[in-house]
Amino acid sequence: MSEYQYYEFQAIDQPLTARQMAAVRQYSSRAEITPRSFVNEYHWGNFRGDVRRFLRDYYDMFVYVANWGTHRAAFRLPLAYVDADALKAYAAPPVVKISAGGKFALVDVSSDVDDPDIEEFSTHWMASLAPLRAEVLSGDYRPLYLAWLGGVQADEVPESKREPPVPPGLADLTSAQDALADFLRVDRSMISAAAEASPALESEHEAILSWIEPLSPETKNALLARMLEGDSSVCMELRSRFKSSRRSARNPGRNSRRTVGSLLKLAEQVRTSRARPRGPTPAKS
Repeated sequence: MSEYQYYEFQAIDQPLTARQMAAVRQYSSRAEITPRSFVNEYHWGNFRGDVRRFLRDYYDMFVYVANWGTHRAAFRLPLAYVDADALKAYAAPPVVKISAGGKFALVDVSSDVDDPDIEEFSTHWMASLAPLRAEVLSGDYRPLYLAWLGGVQADEVPESKREPPVPPGLADLTSAQDALADFLRVDRSMISAAAEASPALESEHEAILSWIEPLSPETKNALLARMLEGDSSVCMELRSRFKSSRRSARNPGRNSRRTVGSLLKLAEQVRTSRARPRGPTPAKS
């Protein structure tokens, strides 16, 4: 089997300028480059750029797959709209690396297998995974927790360590989160075990209305004007401010979190229960 690598970068918040496109072109003469994306396939050789630098300077999202079994995805988040310390609670290096510097926090997750299933190999992961960035920016940390579970599965987290805050809704994943679980090959029994401590998602509509109401007319008018003028950061800014007002009340305390060892035992129980054959259905009288 010949070597194959696929690199894709995506600019989400704003397109690249002509000057930026010329700058990234220096790293590949064959890549398909548009104001929104950089795509290249390698049957020999390697990407000559630095992924983290590309994310820092040009792009918001990155996906990589190789036919020897490596999957990697990364995205940057504006530090003005996220709590870097809250993000770092989900780190499990080298499988889940979360760093902050300059204007951005960077989330970098990966999965490796020794004997990849060729049928699962796909170059279309970006479309499925791209919504994850907006989810995390909105305060939904389920993607981070799923990635952390991948770190547990890869034996990168000590069994004595406690899990990070368990986000609500693990029993009801979005399509992008479901795709991430597949991309990182997270055991579904692990997810089910984790979901036992995950509260159901609740609608935030009423809470949002209550938070908006006290804002002054001047503030609301200024925000609406920025939106009409095409400022794409308004929504991120508002979500960040809203989530910050609710974060302290929703984060579980350290003592309520399970150890990795107990989570692994629970996952094994779930796995065994699913594998156990069911008895015959009783005949109706």
